Amino acid sequence: MPKTAAGKTGATKHKFVIDYSKPAADGVFDGADFEKFLHDRIKVDGKAGQLGESVKVTRDGNTKITVTSNIPFSKRYLKYLTKKFLKKNSLRDWIRVVASAKDNYQLRFYNIAGAGDEDEDDHYSLNYSTVELLLRSCQVVTRSVRNQRCSTCAVSSSDRSEVDVYVTKRSI
Repeated sequence: MPKTAAGKTGATKHKFVIDYSKPAADGVFDGADFEKFLHDRIKVDGKAGQLGESVKVTRDGNTKITVTSNIPFSKRYLKYLTKKFLKKNSLRDWIRVVASAKDNYQLRFYNIAGAGDEDEDDHYSLNYSTVELLLRSCQVVTRSVRNQRCSTCAVSSSDRSEVDVYVTKRSI
């Protein structure tokens, strides 16, 4: 078998994209602050904020941030920093980070479906995961969920897999 050249190592180039178009369109998410946060928090050789030529953070309009790296860089580290930014800005309960492709992340809202037969101007019908988020933040006004109790607001639930919970628009 022929030997490979031991001295040659290819430059590893990683390009990751974080798409935040949906929260930005609603005016909830600020791309400039997120870009600054990433620039200040990404660590290179154990030092935060000193990216040099090895890592570049660029914002493409008001929809995407691209992180390009010439050194080994983890996609998971970007997800961690994105979650940290969302938590810092109290958006973690409403926005999630989803891998949409191999080198892409997308910020999406948790699913909230509209109510069917009820007066649609006053109420929303929420799935169980959204109920859990609202329970944690105690923002539900009226609901019935069995086996779930909150000290601030009364809760009761009929089915743990699919729960119909009604809250006013002001509480969301």
